[in-house]
Amino acid sequence: MDAPVYLAKEGKVSGPFEPAQIEELRRSGEFYKYEWMWDGKSPDWAPVPRKLSSPPGLPAETTKTLTKVPVTETTKTGITVSPSHSSTPAPTAVAGAFHGADIKTSSKSFCAVLFDSRVTLGGEVTQAHSRGAHFVSTPTQDIPVSKGTNALIDLLDESTDRSAKLQTTISTVSRMGDRWVLELEWAGCPLLDA
Repeated sequence: MDAPVYLAKEGKVSGPFEPAQIEELRRSGEFYKYEWMWDGKSPDWAPVPRKLSSPPGLPAETTKTLTKVPVTETTKTGITVSPSHSSTPAPTAVAGAFHGADIKTSSKSFCAVLFDSRVTLGGEVTQAHSRGAHFVSTPTQDIPVSKGTNALIDLLDESTDRSAKLQTTISTVSRMGDRWVLELEWAGCPLLDA
């Protein structure tokens, strides 16, 4: 028999809920309005899994080497202008957004361990570039992290036996079968220089 589940939102705890009640809350969508859940036997609260749509299919061309991103330029006076070189100052770019015309995507893949203060997740990093990468976890049912989470990632390049630990931010989280797909953003990756 499944244990009763407790749900919490904004510091207020509700429950216990029986498994049938949890299923009804999921069907109605009310379940996803809560922030935390606890099964009464785990050592800590876990985030409520978000209702995610299926990830889109992968593009037919998986060996893409260049990714075009928007460009902003800073003039000698320090004013950021749009690519059309208008004299009207454009708003400065959002922190964490990619800057530059072309970002070369590496064909290397790296063994990776992603972790924050409460979760450790193994997997593989592909499509790495100077500003981020694509992380696919090993099979797991638990939602690992949420969008916007800051985490550390250990990367290992097995071909050179080089490794690096990087500070990263998760920009998107999606599901692919029994694996999680995370888009990562970072300030740079020394393993790409080799």
